[in-house]
Amino acid sequence: MMKVEKILFPVEFTGASEKALARVERIAGIFGAEVIFLHVISETPVFLLASPNTEKYIEFIRQKAMEKLNDYVSRFESKGIKARAEITDGKIYLKILESARDLKVDLIIMTRKGEYGSTVLKVVRKSDVPVYIVKEDEPSPIRSILFPTDLSGPSGFGWRYAVEIAKYLDARLIVLHVHEIPIHWSELEAEIQIYYPEFSEYTGQTVKEKLIEQLKAIYRDDVDIEYEVRIAPDASIEIAQVVEDKDIDLVVMATHGRSGLKRILLGSVTEKTVRLAPSDILVVRPPEFNTGG
Repeated sequence: MMKVEKILFPVEFTGASEKALARVERIAGIFGAEVIFLHVISETPVFLLASPNTEKYIEFIRQKAMEKLNDYVSRFESKGIKARAEITDGKIYLKILESARDLKVDLIIMTRKGEYGSTVLKVVRKSDVPVYIVKEDEPSPIRSILFPTDLSGPSGFGWRYAVEIAKYLDARLIVLHVHEIPIHWSELEAEIQIYYPEFSEYTGQTVKEKLIEQLKAIYRDDVDIEYEVRIAPDASIEIAQVVEDKDIDLVVMATHGRSGLKRILLGSVTEKTVRLAPSDILVVRPPEFNTGG
């Protein structure tokens, strides 16, 4: 089993956070992990800094937040899940990253909505630990997992996560490769299809067959695996389409620079998928792309 002993869940006390609690509880149960509930008090507005009541205001907010966090802790502990609460203040995404590092967590869980939701991509770009993003709707049981790969080494880093979660939940596991072609090639293929439909069909089928052979050779395990190859001009849009077509509950994918340079960048396909895919997404960063911070 992959090591996930501590989970950080930043909470802002919105409906999105409340909905995500069930998912956090489920994931903590899968890994037998401790949950750390974190609330970040945003930077104090400038107009309040000069007020004689600023300290009282901040202390009131901190007290109410801790009361709510302790409610969450009690709820989880009543179900046998170790939990604790943390409060800090400052710029939200920086404090989430700082807390993840200082508390030595193995996974961050976030939601897409609310003030914290707006910082998701910033956290994903900089986090050295996996980030699990809960979809906006009420989380449903995870019955199907999609693992997109571009067949590079870094893109395969999340494979063990996908396999082990699939095993634990007895979920379908689909390995997907999107063979990207430039848009102008798509237009050319459309013209060929008109005059030589058998040629276009043959070449497309040949590409798919060869790629599926590669997927089967690289991604194997003692679970049932489906292999899917799509040919499209934009991988992220196609991944989101597969999520809808296959009724996917969780996408597991890695971050890395698509140019192959070892720069600390979020792969553009991963970033767009986080924005587009209507499902939960687990994003992992290969060690060679860690920020080191």
